[in-house]
Amino acid sequence: MITLNKVIKLLNNIATDHKQINSWGFGDLWEAGVTTKLSFPAMWASLNPAQINGNEVNLNFTIYLMDKVRRSEANENDVLSDTLQIGLDVIAKLRELENTNDFYLVRSNAIEYFTESLDDEVSGITLAVTIKIPNLYDNCSIPD
Repeated sequence: MITLNKVIKLLNNIATDHKQINSWGFGDLWEAGVTTKLSFPAMWASLNPAQINGNEVNLNFTIYLMDKVRRSEANENDVLSDTLQIGLDVIAKLRELENTNDFYLVRSNAIEYFTESLDDEVSGITLAVTIKIPNLYDNCSIPD
């Protein structure tokens, strides 16, 4: 059965295997660059409130894909374009992995752009991702 820790590990693997992502982190966004030194382009994932829906648990994440923008902002459109493509790559990889990891990726993913954010003056996208994992309500697996 897949757990939250395993989903975080999958996201870590996707980030570290992607040739355009130089660093990865997980946690509250304010921790990006504080608790984990980031090399750009970077991927950061934050956990949002989850829901129980019947026999499923919906794990909701915001994935930040970001890169540094020059002070002149001459590369800002390139950064937005590149991080969007990387975000689409992340979705494609999650769709590929769902078949072998006992989860379902919700097919509707909101994308928002941001500019000149964080202390590093980065721009990029946020990607809303919901992963449904089974909740079997197995009383036998509850520790005594």
